[in-house]
Amino acid sequence: MKKLKKIFIAAMILSITFIYQSINAQWIQRYNSSGNNTEYPIPKSMVMDKAGNVYVSGTIYQTNLDFVTIKYDPNGNQKWVQRYNGPVNGDEYISSIAVDDSANVYISGCSVGSESETDNVLIKYNQFGTLQWVKRYNGPWEGAVYYYQSSIITDKYGNIYFTAGSNGIGTSSDIMTIKYNSNGDSLWVRRYNSPDSLYDGPGSIALDNSGNVFVSGSSNRYNNFGMSYDFITLKYDSSGIQSWVQFYNGTGNDYDGVGSMKIDKEGNVIASGLGNYNGATGYEYMTVKYDNQGNRHWVRTYSEYGPFGTYLHANETDDSGNVYVAGQVGLKATIIKYNATGDLKWIRSYPQSDLWAIDLDHFGNIYAAGSYSGDFMTLKYNQSAELQWVKTYNGTANGGDEIYCLVVDSLGNCFVSGASQGSGTSNDIVTINYPTPQPTINITVMFEGLYNISSGLMVKDTVKIYIRRTTPPYLLFDSASAVLDSNGKGTFNFHYNINYVINYYIVRHRNSLETWSNPQSFSNINVLNYDFTASANKAYGNNLVLKGSKYCIYSGDVNQDRIIDLFDVVKIYNDAGTFATGYRVTDLNGDNITDIDDILIAYNNSLTFAGLIRP
Repeated sequence: MKKLKKIFIAAMILSITFIYQSINAQWIQRYNSSGNNTEYPIPKSMVMDKAGNVYVSGTIYQTNLDFVTIKYDPNGNQKWVQRYNGPVNGDEYISSIAVDDSANVYISGCSVGSESETDNVLIKYNQFGTLQWVKRYNGPWEGAVYYYQSSIITDKYGNIYFTAGSNGIGTSSDIMTIKYNSNGDSLWVRRYNSPDSLYDGPGSIALDNSGNVFVSGSSNRYNNFGMSYDFITLKYDSSGIQSWVQFYNGTGNDYDGVGSMKIDKEGNVIASGLGNYNGATGYEYMTVKYDNQGNRHWVRTYSEYGPFGTYLHANETDDSGNVYVAGQVGLKATIIKYNATGDLKWIRSYPQSDLWAIDLDHFGNIYAAGSYSGDFMTLKYNQSAELQWVKTYNGTANGGDEIYCLVVDSLGNCFVSGASQGSGTSNDIVTINYPTPQPTINITVMFEGLYNISSGLMVKDTVKIYIRRTTPPYLLFDSASAVLDSNGKGTFNFHYNINYVINYYIVRHRNSLETWSNPQSFSNINVLNYDFTASANKAYGNNLVLKGSKYCIYSGDVNQDRIIDLFDVVKIYNDAGTFATGYRVTDLNGDNITDIDDILIAYNNSLTFAGLIRP
């Protein structure tokens, strides 16, 4: 046996560099139909399927107004375009779009029918753009329906829920809700007419995890103060039985109407719109929260004094029950965040602009889109309400451009669509993809055994970096692997933007001890370095040892149980007894044979009880 020699504790030399891409559009697509006529996408007319394909729908004018629907793949390639012209070549007005889990696409709006009256219409295309069916509904009275007041949503079984305004016998307008199956068969139809038989119109539809259907909008009623338009929210169960209806009349006893509604993770209903009209401030942002049983939890309003209007167009909620509302207050795009109990957390405004759409990514970043001084505008804020970036787009005619639609995919890639004046083409439907900055981490790692102090080189090997949040339960949200070269350098490409977010960075190697960094936050700059070798406190719990002039990470955890002990030593000893060769976890020094040198590395580390230290 070789003479026992002094063992230097396992080494790893680590430094990290973060590189962020600039935020530029990955692709821009303009849709202009033949004849250079007007195309106009409206709110709720953009969705994304599970594969990242984007569907945009709008109204196109040629000899009359028709529906148009466009599919783009994730790279911006146009896959198909479909138009719909009703049975009498009349006008069609698009209102909403949805996609199911099989990438079937549903379009709703209103369309002039064979009796020259306007019908509510629902259209289904398959993923290839082939028309599957068209369903038209006019209601008990052959009168015109109310334009721009339909909304659709699909469930996991392929059912479609369609709500719209519909004239009834002796009523101004009822809230009509229909459930269709995937074949277009009507499963139930429900009409809601409030007691005074005045106007009732929907603004939004949503589903909870139990298949209950919620419809919200505005209802015209008489009360002790006269006549008013109030928030209305209806709940139906999956069979179409009405569970409850709730009204809310703002303090101004004027117009109160829901424009956007979401169901949070707990099944609570968040309805947002305009209300509380008064002469000093005009309308206010108004948001009402109900629980699943219809009990009102809170109402929040916001306005500013001034001569310009207040318009709330969109709301969203996150997994923690926080609520975000977006629109325009005065001449400022304004986003407000409330927590689950309705406490105001922050307000952010952007000058000379408005907002029509809002969405969140998986990390709680907020994206909002509208216009800024006549150009497209898209904003991104992080969870701390810090502005990450602003992107604008001026169309080819240098005219008025407005975003109406926004969706964000699981990686934080942002897609917007709106109307943009083209050079000699009137309004075009423009769709833009802004990719998320995906960090590339350049890392330098030297492992004990693989690392030779004299030469400063090492045997090539693979390392994996994990990124975890810094609050319990320290959620893992990204990871990447790379092969390190003889200088210990490797490049790790991650999926998600981690700007301004405090994280732990965890290093794992096949026979070294898992090591966590201390919490780190990286700003939005091109290059940022973090060097584990500079001092012991670069690792969580000072879990480093000085080797030469470098602070290093322990190695020898061959069974990856996060402690170096006799189980590791025995495993190496057994391989050494059979003169095992090749790429093995027991070969700590990378010479392709497991022997006494590898045993000694693990044995000495086990004497110090080297193990994982983490929060």
